[in-house]
Amino acid sequence: MTTGLEPLGQLGVATGPFVQRLMMVNVLLVAFNLIPAFPMDGGRVLRAFLAMRMEYTRATQVAAGLGQGIAVLFGFIGLFTNPFLLFITLFVWIGAGQEASMAQMKSVLGGIPINRAMLTDFRTLSARDSWRGLSS
Repeated sequence: MTTGLEPLGQLGVATGPFVQRLMMVNVLLVAFNLIPAFPMDGGRVLRAFLAMRMEYTRATQVAAGLGQGIAVLFGFIGLFTNPFLLFITLFVWIGAGQEASMAQMKSVLGGIPINRAMLTDFRTLSARDSWRGLSS
């Protein structure tokens, strides 16, 4: 138990009572998740603001590009300080690229009816069919 409130600067994730450490971890996770690097929540908020001014697909591409730029920055910092940032770099880079690709695919395929993608000309096989009959 603590005797009173401590300043935020004196709290840490490795020392102090469990509840204070848990609070610090959550505060750090919130702050990290609000970095405007797509696909994290901050990047999604950025995309939402951009989508109010431009097309959704373009807003996603801009947010993903910024996210990948921040990922490169994380990677560069991680090379010299904390190697764990390299894993975050990989996650953000791949996630941003996948989100941008998905938004672009969705935009391109958005107006195509599903029956155009269906296979309607197919053959069925019976138990008596041989391999020789399948080659034609």
